[in-house]
Amino acid sequence: MILAKNLKRFLWKSLKYPSFRYGSLLLFVSLLTFTSIHAQEKRAVTGTVTSQDEKPVSGATIKIKGGTEGTSTDDKGNFTIQAKRGDVLVISSVGYESTEIAVGESTTVKASLRSSASTLEDVTVVAIGYGTLDKKEVTSAVTHLSSKDLLMVGGNGALMAMQGKVAGLSVVNTATADPNSSPSIQLRGVSSRSAGLGPLYVINGIPGGNIDNLNQNDIESIDVLKGGAASAIYGTRGSNGVILITTKKGSDKPRAFYDGYVTFDSPTNELKVLNRDEYVAKNRGVDFGGNTNWFDAVSRNQATSTKHTLQFSGGNSKTNYLVSADYRNAKGLDLRSSKEEYGARLNLNHTSANNLYNVNITLAPRYFKSNNADYGAFSQGITLSPTIPVRDTTDPNKYFNIRTGFTGANNPVEQLNTVLSGSEGKYLDWSGSFKLNILPGLYTQVTLGQQTQDFFNFGFTPSYNTSLINANGGRNTASREYVKNDQRSFEWVGNYSLNFTKHAIKVLGGYSYYYFNSSGLNGSNQQFPSDILTYNNLGTGAWNLLAGNNNV
Repeated sequence: MILAKNLKRFLWKSLKYPSFRYGSLLLFVSLLTFTSIHAQEKRAVTGTVTSQDEKPVSGATIKIKGGTEGTSTDDKGNFTIQAKRGDVLVISSVGYESTEIAVGESTTVKASLRSSASTLEDVTVVAIGYGTLDKKEVTSAVTHLSSKDLLMVGGNGALMAMQGKVAGLSVVNTATADPNSSPSIQLRGVSSRSAGLGPLYVINGIPGGNIDNLNQNDIESIDVLKGGAASAIYGTRGSNGVILITTKKGSDKPRAFYDGYVTFDSPTNELKVLNRDEYVAKNRGVDFGGNTNWFDAVSRNQATSTKHTLQFSGGNSKTNYLVSADYRNAKGLDLRSSKEEYGARLNLNHTSANNLYNVNITLAPRYFKSNNADYGAFSQGITLSPTIPVRDTTDPNKYFNIRTGFTGANNPVEQLNTVLSGSEGKYLDWSGSFKLNILPGLYTQVTLGQQTQDFFNFGFTPSYNTSLINANGGRNTASREYVKNDQRSFEWVGNYSLNFTKHAIKVLGGYSYYYFNSSGLNGSNQQFPSDILTYNNLGTGAWNLLAGNNNV
């Protein structure tokens, strides 16, 4: 207001006094020129981008219309950009309609984005093998499960999370207290002898994926093909259905995720057996003087299992990564069974700036060591006389030598504590794909993959084992077995889609090559000079060197 009055007084004087007029006019023109130049200078403009419900929109893009400058909002929807008065800010974000705001005298702006019409519709993209479709375009029986739909369960195997989620899919594990057990999965019943009983697993586009090398927290989505589409795409391998599993990818911002759980397993529906007093009163057999509940003796009070998962992801809209690591330590219900495993997964994705090509690399190693359960110990536990003691009454350092039993003459507690039986295993899965977008709706993709499995099985029975003493006089035995499975795949596909009005045309063609190799080696020996080395030095056993043994 004051500046306006002074300017008015200045103009009136310049017109009233001619001698002052020219100098004043020159000063006035210079003042206007200075003001105009000053107005073109850039300054920091800050703002906030929110949705219609006043929630901050993170990752929104802010650009100056007609220019190259740009920035994005943080997780609170705030941004800062250098702009001058008169510039137009174009604000956009995935799932929202773009809006434009002109920069005025104020250095603070606020934008509210409306959800785009396409996001208001319920659009679900499902995988059908070698491509994706909108769910409303699918004519065969396909069930789509996102990571939010999966059950949060602490079971043996990632696919236990699908239990009860898909019609016609049977996920059953009759030995959940055994940490080395795997669920039995049947999708369409027994329909092909040559193709096996279970469905075909496709992990990240690689058929025959290893579900044992899969962490539930790494799963992004699962698509289940139950109709004729499964056989049409994958042939006889898909005759029992196909389960397509897609793992998680990186995010455009740094993120960290942790998940952990502890489970406790205990026996249910226990069979009621006679205790010592009832056994003696009913005169059911010889009284050995002991008082043993054999079922309790061969089992833990509770079988505990713990698992921890830690994930890190980040990147931007063009390049992102995800790193996942997990650890599981599980004890079985019987005294011996256990499993300890370490796993990891790396997923890298890169898309070129002009969206011409996309590169994806996945690497998943895993190591485990397991001790097998002895199911026969529970059969012994419910059939042995409760008067038989666990330890020898004359020498408590020794186990009682049992010469009877439903599953053979053995002391089940001794078998679980002294006999070694288990496996060490290594998994290594990797895959890579290169996708080239040739034209709108036309792309070609090359995918390479390999899955290797190495198993080192072991077994050892010491010389002081009473059942071994009864069988061969106490000749200790040991065995080792090495099994290697290798699967390699190469696929090259081309996909073309054209949409016009209410019609769509989709064409798919490709080539696939698969290589399978399985090999193994095993050895065993007896009569070792010591029990100390267990199964680690089969060559020291004298049994195979004796005349008449193994064709010597």
